[in-house]
Amino acid sequence: MRLSTRILFGYGYLATLLLVGAAGAAVGFNQLGGTIGRVLGENLRSVQAGIEMLENLERQERAVLALFLDRDARPALGAADEAFLAALDAAGSNLTIESEGDVIARIEERFAAYRTVRDEIVAAPAAERLRDYDARALPRFAELKQSVRELIDVNHEAMERADAEARQAATANAALHALLVALALLSLAPLSASMRRHVLARLEEVGEVSEAISAGDLGRRLDDRHVDELGLAGRQLNRVLDRYQMLEAELAGRRAHERGLVRCLLKLLPEPAVLFSPSGEILDSTLDPAMSEAVRRAAEEQVQDMDESVETVLTVDHRRVRLLPLKPEGRPQLAWLALVSKAE
Repeated sequence: MRLSTRILFGYGYLATLLLVGAAGAAVGFNQLGGTIGRVLGENLRSVQAGIEMLENLERQERAVLALFLDRDARPALGAADEAFLAALDAAGSNLTIESEGDVIARIEERFAAYRTVRDEIVAAPAAERLRDYDARALPRFAELKQSVRELIDVNHEAMERADAEARQAATANAALHALLVALALLSLAPLSASMRRHVLARLEEVGEVSEAISAGDLGRRLDDRHVDELGLAGRQLNRVLDRYQMLEAELAGRRAHERGLVRCLLKLLPEPAVLFSPSGEILDSTLDPAMSEAVRRAAEEQVQDMDESVETVLTVDHRRVRLLPLKPEGRPQLAWLALVSKAE
């Protein structure tokens, strides 16, 4: 697997978990909020209608009692009836609970029965109205109010259930979100360890090997068994180092061969000799080390510019030294050859 693919997969996995968790939580809470708002709005309208019905029932009762006292309360009674029926119609058009329709039907039935008895009592002679109202109308009135309270209680219970379900859904969403976050955090440890093993540790190895190579240790090699970018770079660097060592070995062999050849040539000369580089370094000599060093110092004192292609004669320890420039035609000077003989 490529290194970039490994990194992209690891962090893409974490990002996906976090995005899924955040998106799921946002969608869940949005749906939850919409459901709560809808349920509470619908049930609240039914509760408000029930409260209006109870208030208008109280107005009806006060209007009936005022009629018993020979007051003109028929307009108030008619307005209370109309307001009650309007609230009942609003509740009937807002059925959101399965049992709510049965409760509305009972309210309609009981209101019709109560209204019939009430109107009969109101039209009866004054002496019998109060007694008949207590005996015939009040029980129906109490049943009607109980039905209205039942409508309010049904919607109130529905609101409580919606609240409990909302709490449960919120808890479940929070738990799911926490689970995804925990999974992401738990996944971070192995992903970090894998990143450390496959990337950071190998980058540290590259740094250590580079420092060793710059210090002259050409025997160090990188681990090139991997098939990713670092493995490819390691194989290329290892091939370069192998090639360099091969070239260095070849050059070392050539230098040894050339030194042997130079030594053989110097021994074939009729006189002892010392071979210098243009900078004055002794390359080879058939003299003893002390005499070779003496010749070198004398050459440095006598010849200021070792690149001059002019033969020079020196005397060192009563010996005659001919300093010959070795310069191929058309090329820079290669060396100086000092031929040493007895001083004349």
